[in-house]
Amino acid sequence: MVGTLAFFAIALQQMDKLQELRTYHQPVRGMSAQERMQGYELRLKMERESPLSQVLFRNVGPTIQGGRIVDIAVPEGEPGGLLIAFATGGLWRTTNMGTTWEPLFENESAFGIGDIDVWGPGGKLIWVGTGEANSSRTSYAGTGVFKSEDGGRTWQHMGLEESHHIGRVIIHPKNPNVVYVAAIGHLYSWNEERGVYRTKDGGKTWEHVLKVNERTGAIDLVMHPENPNVLFACMWERDRRAWNFLESGSGSGLYRSEDGGDTWTKLTGGLPQGQYVGRLGVTICKSKPNVMYAVVDN
Repeated sequence: MVGTLAFFAIALQQMDKLQELRTYHQPVRGMSAQERMQGYELRLKMERESPLSQVLFRNVGPTIQGGRIVDIAVPEGEPGGLLIAFATGGLWRTTNMGTTWEPLFENESAFGIGDIDVWGPGGKLIWVGTGEANSSRTSYAGTGVFKSEDGGRTWQHMGLEESHHIGRVIIHPKNPNVVYVAAIGHLYSWNEERGVYRTKDGGKTWEHVLKVNERTGAIDLVMHPENPNVLFACMWERDRRAWNFLESGSGSGLYRSEDGGDTWTKLTGGLPQGQYVGRLGVTICKSKPNVMYAVVDN
């Protein structure tokens, strides 16, 4: 009898531990962006010191396969120029309509891109938001946002490391020091660094201008083509686990700002509401800017 009671006591202890691991409010802690950046620096050090550092390799096939393209940008005043960002393959540039391509983002701490924006003649100013935002198991986390002022030759890391996944980057059309970032946040854990961020000094400091909760991030962001003070943000509440994906919640919705991001209003007229609203996307018709289209996963 004593042995039986001891067996059941141990079994109950194990069940309690299992329940603790399964508790919804105990999210798994993901590796921080700072830890991954330190790992990247260690990798560079190992490559420099490796006895194989001077050995050259070339790809001999049998095939080379491309991946998901997440964004395409056209530099102003550059016929034949394109910038293409890949979910797992960095940023590439062509100046001859795709005949040849040059990699621009192969030596940074992240290789997955969420979104890009380019500003000015010749596309000298480029902003990159790292970390694909599609929230699949193959969406690799990024290390924040980067800026280049020389067309992609050199890069500066401009913060937002713990955003992990960036849905949209928008440079103000008249003031390149003003930049908006839609951050979706960690994929497998909750965190505060998600929502809409704004900088007014070229990335030196950031304001968290729209936040809902630690499970809801910004997946899309658009600016009115005639009035840059009018912005629309798509907020998406989702919670992914290795075994499950809760892809909706009451935090999801479309928000509007009419003062450049200082204040926001949730739009409810005619749009789905409630716990089953998932990912949203929105665009504005440039020829008729009062016409908007929204896609809602409900």
